[in-house]
Amino acid sequence: MVSARILIVEDDPFEAEKLYMDLVQDGHQVIQVLDRGDDLSNLVNRLKIDLLFVDIVLRGEMDGIEAVAQLRKTSNLPVIYLSSFDNDDFLRRAELTRPAAYMLKPYRKRELGFLVKMTLIRFEIENQLIEQRNQAEQSLWQMATHDSLTHLPNRTLLLDRIDKLIPLTKRNSHKFAIIFIDLDNFKLINDSYGHSTGDQVLMTLATRLTDGLREADTVARFGGDEFVVLSELQQQNARKSVLEIIQKITDIIARAITVHQTDLTLGCSCGIALCPDDANDADTLLRHADTAMYSAKQQPGNSHRFYSSELSEQA
Repeated sequence: MVSARILIVEDDPFEAEKLYMDLVQDGHQVIQVLDRGDDLSNLVNRLKIDLLFVDIVLRGEMDGIEAVAQLRKTSNLPVIYLSSFDNDDFLRRAELTRPAAYMLKPYRKRELGFLVKMTLIRFEIENQLIEQRNQAEQSLWQMATHDSLTHLPNRTLLLDRIDKLIPLTKRNSHKFAIIFIDLDNFKLINDSYGHSTGDQVLMTLATRLTDGLREADTVARFGGDEFVVLSELQQQNARKSVLEIIQKITDIIARAITVHQTDLTLGCSCGIALCPDDANDADTLLRHADTAMYSAKQQPGNSHRFYSSELSEQA
């Protein structure tokens, strides 16, 4: 037998007492009995309730249907309406509040027990289905917005975050940097140790970059051996702040990674584009940062370049 915590809203003392006794005899716990629904929503939100019995005609400023309509703004708790007469208008209004059932008085005890049992089972199944749907939606969202190997944000999520930051730079006079990172000579690791080792290196770097940079910074993977860091900056000393971040990135990537008892070390090339200095849209900013990274790649390891219009002309 499924036991439930139940709240009764019934203005007839005799009916309320009978319903109370019948539910308790069936093994349920009646938390409280009310004769009006004026404060029903606040009360339900404070108490842990599994099921509501609500008489349609109540004392106070609102009837049972109005009370449940207010409750529906904050709770999807199952409700069984009680009524001494069958009224089409009441039924039409009651349907709008999505009740679990509608029970006419006087009821039979066996009917009550069956109705409570089935309502609780149905509500539990509905909650399980909602949870499964939420998990499926979360999984789909994760797949659509995160890299499958490193679980970092992918290009889609990064573009979304950039798009949300751009209006803030206009309103708050802030800047942000797009730092495009390409690992130097990463192909040698794949060729020498295999792609599974390369994957381990990428996952380790993803964790180190996420842990080593500020919590507010976004570290994304673009695929292959390319990462992008999105970092908000203060208007003053923006370039100095970027250089400090670049140094952190370089130090993180330079730390040896032990794979199969072998210490592997890497360098990187970084290209930087600033918003709003270099562009005011996500695609252009990323393209400019990529252009700057390509220029840095032509220099010795652990190089970086800020974007300039001359770089685009050279490219």
